Amino acid sequence: MGYIMFSTPQDHRLIYLDIEEPGLLYTFWDFCETLDDALFYTTTEAIEILRDLIEQYKELR
Repeated sequence: MGYIMFSTPQDHRLIYLDIEEPGLLYTFWDFCETLDDALFYTTTEAIEILRDLIEQYKELR
């Protein structure tokens, strides 16, 4: 059992997938491991996205 969380590239909305089937989780993980690194955010991009999300949530308080 496990989950996968990722954000959409257009609006950075968080998608949370709760996967309870171990075989499906492993298959999806294996698929993601074979994707080209160019499809993922760089460290700099990820940090900027996280900062933006933190600021958005601060405004909700």
